[in-house]
Amino acid sequence: MNYSILCVRFPGESGFTSSRTFKKLFPAALIAFLCALICIISESAMAQPTVHGSMPKVTLPSPQASSILRFGDYPMNLGSGLPDIRVPFYEITSGSLKLPISFSFHASGCKVQPAYSLLGQDWSIEAGGVLSRITRDLPDDPYQSFSSQTPAGIESIIQGSSSSMNTVQNIIENIDKHHDIFNYQVNTGLTGKFILQHSGVNGTTLTPRHLLSSPAKINPVITTNPIPRISSFRVTAEDGTIYVFGSSGSYGFNESLQMFPVYTSWWLASIVSADLQDSINFKYTSNVQNKWGYSEYLTVNDNFMGQMGGEVYLETNGQYRFSSPDYAQRMTSELYTVPVLDEILFSGGKVKFETRFSEDVQVVSQITVSRTDGVILCRFIPTISNFTTGSTVHKASVKVSEMLFQYGSTNPLTQKYTFEYYQSSYGFPSSGWVGSASQLSKDWGGFFNGNSGPLIPSNYEIPNWTGGDRAANPLYAMQGMLKKINFPTGGWTEFFYEGNKALQNVIVGTPGSDYAPGLRLRQQVSYTGPAQPAKTKTYTYSEGRIPIIPWLDYFGHKTYVPLLVWDFNNNAHPGVFRQRYISSELDPNLVSLVGLTILYPSVTEYEGTETDNTGKTEYTFSFNSPGMYESITNVPPTNWYIGNSIGDCPLFSDYDTYSYYGGTETFYPTKINYRPFETNYNTGKKMYKKSGTAYIPVYEETFLEGVYDQQEIPELLLGRFMYPVGRNDECLMDNFTSSPEHLGKFYYYDNNILTTGIRKLTKKTIRHYQDGEPLLTTTTDYDYSNLQHLQPTMISSTQSNGKIKVVRMKYPADYPNLTTTDPTTAGIKLLQSSNMHNIPVETSERIKNTPASAELMLQTMFTAYKPLARVPDKIFLEQSLTPTAGFTGSHVNAGAVIWPGSTQERISFNFYSQTKNLAEQQKKDDVKEVYLWGYRGMYPVAKVIGSDLVTVQNLVSQSLLDNNNFEESDENMRQELQKIRTGLQSTHAQVTTYTYSPFIGITSETDPRGITTYYEYDLMGRLIRILDKDQKIIKQLDYQYNVSQP
Repeated sequence: MNYSILCVRFPGESGFTSSRTFKKLFPAALIAFLCALICIISESAMAQPTVHGSMPKVTLPSPQASSILRFGDYPMNLGSGLPDIRVPFYEITSGSLKLPISFSFHASGCKVQPAYSLLGQDWSIEAGGVLSRITRDLPDDPYQSFSSQTPAGIESIIQGSSSSMNTVQNIIENIDKHHDIFNYQVNTGLTGKFILQHSGVNGTTLTPRHLLSSPAKINPVITTNPIPRISSFRVTAEDGTIYVFGSSGSYGFNESLQMFPVYTSWWLASIVSADLQDSINFKYTSNVQNKWGYSEYLTVNDNFMGQMGGEVYLETNGQYRFSSPDYAQRMTSELYTVPVLDEILFSGGKVKFETRFSEDVQVVSQITVSRTDGVILCRFIPTISNFTTGSTVHKASVKVSEMLFQYGSTNPLTQKYTFEYYQSSYGFPSSGWVGSASQLSKDWGGFFNGNSGPLIPSNYEIPNWTGGDRAANPLYAMQGMLKKINFPTGGWTEFFYEGNKALQNVIVGTPGSDYAPGLRLRQQVSYTGPAQPAKTKTYTYSEGRIPIIPWLDYFGHKTYVPLLVWDFNNNAHPGVFRQRYISSELDPNLVSLVGLTILYPSVTEYEGTETDNTGKTEYTFSFNSPGMYESITNVPPTNWYIGNSIGDCPLFSDYDTYSYYGGTETFYPTKINYRPFETNYNTGKKMYKKSGTAYIPVYEETFLEGVYDQQEIPELLLGRFMYPVGRNDECLMDNFTSSPEHLGKFYYYDNNILTTGIRKLTKKTIRHYQDGEPLLTTTTDYDYSNLQHLQPTMISSTQSNGKIKVVRMKYPADYPNLTTTDPTTAGIKLLQSSNMHNIPVETSERIKNTPASAELMLQTMFTAYKPLARVPDKIFLEQSLTPTAGFTGSHVNAGAVIWPGSTQERISFNFYSQTKNLAEQQKKDDVKEVYLWGYRGMYPVAKVIGSDLVTVQNLVSQSLLDNNNFEESDENMRQELQKIRTGLQSTHAQVTTYTYSPFIGITSETDPRGITTYYEYDLMGRLIRILDKDQKIIKQLDYQYNVSQP
């Protein structure tokens, strides 16, 4: 058995990874040079045979980007067995935009390849977003040399080529067979996956296609210097909000691998409101993050044993013998240029991030929220340090032991959370080069398992290879997981975990073990304070489901290598031999698509322990693997190319039928059809109370989802057959010697399928029980008739009297082919062009006496929009004293939006402020209502009933009310607003005025009688007192701690 060390510096290798930042140690260029030097030394010192094969090429985002995306790929919910551990900090408000900032912990288990953020291991700062990609084969940027092939195109290349076999193989091996997978996530709730399809000259036109169908509109922005590549993305959500990812002016950031000319992630630059009036912007500094990697592999060369010797692939007494494989270790160092969030800027304030280093890891030291006038609203100060075992400091394992939240500028109110973690003498995975036993201590899902043997599993097809144990071990996976949270009020919550378990027997681990990678929550116990009773929740699970069953096949890959071979007559011919490449890592192409999250079809939550409780809730989930595996054994012969005719010889399925690592019992591979919308959605819950030893049902919800907009997108499956030698066959011998130029020129090709789609709720049933028997059942059905916006167009619910209430909605996209320029039509067209899909234009309430009867209209409301402003213009209402049949509502006629003539105007929105806030409205034939806005347009400061906007505006100084730097006192604001009352004394107008503490709340309200009420807040911004005009307390509020549950 041969041993060697190979150092590889290209991206995309699987293996142990660790994110370490080296800004304080070395410049990036020096790191790259040292890595290159180490590789040269390693390769020179030890002989290494040429390795032609490798696992599929997949390049992943940086560990920092992965720390955010993992919360979407591995969700924190009961279906995955993870508690939702989240500490809120602050919510940014910028006009109509809101962005919460919080800190989350992912308790899936200790990984040898950890995900790092500025809060360290397994914590994530949710304060923005990222759009990343998984590069599969070549990057899907608009290169002039881009080539995307179909099976028909491959056949043309092979059959039409006059080049040598090696030239054809080189062409085929460099074809981009797979689409990159793009994934975006923002903590406003925006999330999605898509690919880019290439078209146009040389494939330089990029068209986004949603994998999880969505009305979001995606626009890639292309730059050409120094090469054509995607510099940023503009994603417009279904409400018209615009998200800009990637470098854009002073904002955003493009993450990349150093010395690799394409981007791996585009970090959020700006969020812009649909009316283009409000924005939140993100500024970054840059740093270097290193991703170490370690993996092992075997290579087995299966060529004919002739005059040249070589590997053995011969039949002897019915047995096939294989030579000893070549064994090697692979170490990688991938250097990413990554962002460090510096500031979040919003109207009237900013969030400032400061960082430091904890050993080799860059972490946040302080986050400060302040107004533009310098007033500090709140501050976050974490205590971050490295895990230790005895005197050993684990430099790559970082924990948050304390979080301080300070509120106010002077004498701030301080609240402290402290955290405890599971930590034993097992230690933690290390992050350096080979030599640490912990680098060999990972199960097949990448979690710490304490083993120290080889990483490549044992293989019955290579009997003289003794592999390692990749079984899961929850005792090691629990290292560094959050154990206890101590709250500022004296209460605390403790978390107890156990190992995941799965239905399938795992053949890469300990025989009989049913543990699967990662952890799940077993019990959560909360206390409000010392000597207080505990509130306990205990969880039990059905057998878990694994998206990828870790058969040995998925650790392997097969390729073919040119070689001079000898036939049975000792004649030399150019040919190929099969090379099997066996990695310690699962096929990254499969893992990147399907993931390794263990999911549970049912989970039971007990209010107490499993035996001592007051009741339970049963949750159910639907499990469908996003990867559908199938064989291509039945690919028709037209998808085989065999060169010229080989006479009457048998089909190639008669040859190379011996199993290999990475395949099936034939030479045909397994392909995967990717269906990303197939997830474990919640199908219901049923609540019980306990009476004696019996559980009595009290409440039940069931959910049914349907899949919409399924479309198939082909990818290319392409491989090469082994040439048919190795049998002393008369037919084969004749053609082998007469047609040597075709040896090895045999290929299979077919389509892999990516299927787009989206799951939508189609039915919800709520059932109430009395004494264990159903008492009242309500069923609500949802219909989605327009795939362009994917919003519910009909919601029907069955009432207790048996009648069915129906609500029908129409949205901007439900008015197609608009061509006229009248104000109503122009307003709808503006909403369409702004991608504002989820705004109902018409809502119609109807009734049905029976499921089969006609709908009878009760009331229909139609909203017209301003032609230039994306805001409501008028509301029209159609009402009937008795239910009316045959009502059609608004529709398109001759390119214009029209509605029935009987529809009446009810409300007119006459004017808006410069910041698109409502300034004047009027009910039909009623007085006008006027609103003035101040504090940078953030808050309404006056409401006037019975006057008009122009009159009111002329009574005050708008620049003073704007209070752009928040320098005006409450008293100054009240005095200015008093001018409205004075100016309108001779009218019947009713004036109400308001003052505010920006980002805190209203501080005073003066009613139409001129009586002022005052409001006071604590340093956390919570209302604590309401006072009358004489400053006497009317109401006082006190806040107590309440135990929350996941």
